Amino acid sequence: MVTGNVAADSQDVRAQRYGLNIASPGCVATVVGPGNNLTGNLSGAIRDAGTATVYR
Repeated sequence: MVTGNVAADSQDVRAQRYGLNIASPGCVATVVGPGNNLTGNLSGAIRDAGTATVYR
């Protein structure tokens, strides 16, 4: 379960692509829970290439 994490890029020139990068279909049933701050990143808050990711 991914919960309560901060991955927010606040640099003048953004360098962090994603706050959470689930990069492989082999990541099965990852639970992304509440309380994450994944904003302000170069490409987006979450990249989800996983399988059956659950968002709560």
